[in-house]
Amino acid sequence: VKITPLGDVHLGAPGCQFDQFKSAVQAIADEPNSYAIMMGDLLDMGLKNSVGDPYHAVMSPGHQKREMVRALMPIQSKILA
Repeated sequence: VKITPLGDVHLGAPGCQFDQFKSAVQAIADEPNSYAIMMGDLLDMGLKNSVGDPYHAVMSPGHQKREMVRALMPIQSKILA
């Protein structure tokens, strides 16, 4: 059994490396005994009082949510927490 922690993606931030995240998700999907745990900060969701900068976001909050849900669909039954 392999458990991969996934987190700190910050989808929507200018420096987000979403392709690397999607590759990790695909690797989990492809391996029969591989599972994931979500560690947090999958979305950037910056607010005007946040540490991040919402004024330079490359995706709206709604778009961030839709893209992350779409990216996680291949492993929806393999997410433990």
